[in-house]
Amino acid sequence: MAQPPKANEPVPAKGTGTKYKDLLHLKTKTFLICLAIASGLTVINPLGLDLKQQIVFGSLLLTVLSWAFQAISQSVAAVFLLAMFSTFGMTPLQQVFKFPLSDNFITIAMSFLMSQAIVNSGIAARLADTLLARFVRKPMDLIWVGIAANFLLMFLIPQPFSRTILLAAIFVEYIKRHKLPSATSEIIMLNLFVTAVTTLMMFLTADVILNNFAVEMSGTDISWFEWAKWMAVPSFVTTLIMSWLLIVMNRKVFEVALGRPSAKAGDMDPEHIVSHSPLRRSEKIVLALVLATVGLWMTESLHGISSAWVAVACVAGLAVFTGTLKFQDLKSLNFPLMLFLTAAFSIGSVMQSSGISAAMFSVFRMDALVGTGWFVPAIIGLNAVIHQLVGSTVTSLSITVPGLRAIAGEAMNPIAIMFMSYVTVNLHFFLPFQQIVLLIGIEHYSPRHILKIGVVMTVLTPVIVLLLYMPWFALVQ
Repeated sequence: MAQPPKANEPVPAKGTGTKYKDLLHLKTKTFLICLAIASGLTVINPLGLDLKQQIVFGSLLLTVLSWAFQAISQSVAAVFLLAMFSTFGMTPLQQVFKFPLSDNFITIAMSFLMSQAIVNSGIAARLADTLLARFVRKPMDLIWVGIAANFLLMFLIPQPFSRTILLAAIFVEYIKRHKLPSATSEIIMLNLFVTAVTTLMMFLTADVILNNFAVEMSGTDISWFEWAKWMAVPSFVTTLIMSWLLIVMNRKVFEVALGRPSAKAGDMDPEHIVSHSPLRRSEKIVLALVLATVGLWMTESLHGISSAWVAVACVAGLAVFTGTLKFQDLKSLNFPLMLFLTAAFSIGSVMQSSGISAAMFSVFRMDALVGTGWFVPAIIGLNAVIHQLVGSTVTSLSITVPGLRAIAGEAMNPIAIMFMSYVTVNLHFFLPFQQIVLLIGIEHYSPRHILKIGVVMTVLTPVIVLLLYMPWFALVQ
């Protein structure tokens, strides 16, 4: 049996190869398998592409497979893809790098900082704590409070990652205090993250990353109110359906009672400490600035001030007047994610301008379905298949929406095409990495729970799109 190193023995230095492997997060066998698959499909050339198109297509395949199986650092894969697109993509560089050159980039970057300021100030914790303390009487109540918390906080924190991480921390602490068993805790936490996915579909600013990306893919300008008109009602109904589904599939885990939290004699109920203390001056300023920003975002079509510059002004005010933003909070900008998004945003333009999208869609032969009753189910099916293959909502939309818009032409509203695709890739998932919001919460529940509900959603997603969203779209457009 190997003996552990003694306390005074030096730790063996890592070799140069090991250091690079750790830096790149390289899984050698997995990466070689991804490389073999991408190379094989590129050489076989099932789409009949020319040499430059083959290089672009092969680079995209290798990158997506590496992202899906985490074979190498996401940032390294993104840099590789951007380099290949810039060299062989037959696309102007301003289109390859259109994301960092856009107002969306500024809006998203400022939203990260706004979210951090709200977390630092304690405003979001105060709101969530009040909801939990006053409305939860039994474990089932945490399902409905989770929906309410996601709904309310999306107006305060327009970046879903910070929003769900904050809520998860508060829910976990509450669950621990009330001694709920792990089986019950897992379903409650899964519901919190699943409903984060469905509520973020309701309003444009509920997810400044995915929703702004979807608008860009639609090729149209959609205001906050226009998005709400199309999506708020059916997405709220979908949220209720998903929570009901989790309850029905796991009803036995709710047959437990809440334990009573202990408190020292004479102390205030620990659940009410935050919610009962008066607002500090800094909290009042944070709340006023954020509410003013949300109000200006909602009314952008009336005053014409870009949401990006509204967000910049808000962040400047938070830094100068409240002290809730420090230099070290710049790390909340999440530069690797911004790099990944730059690569993902470029895919649609490069695929379209290089002719690869047209070649892909000629294989699916969907042109003949345009104008028939089969076109909408084909859109749903195509998006589900592409999403399972590439494992990313952003990447899936960048591939499918531009091609579907080109095929449909004048036969279908491009906004409807985008929203059908958007809803499908948000609801249809089997594994955590296929829905980034669920992946963030994976420490709180087992992947088997996601797989279990994913199997059901394979059948239910087309039904929801066809019988809920499509009739609503027909009513409002």
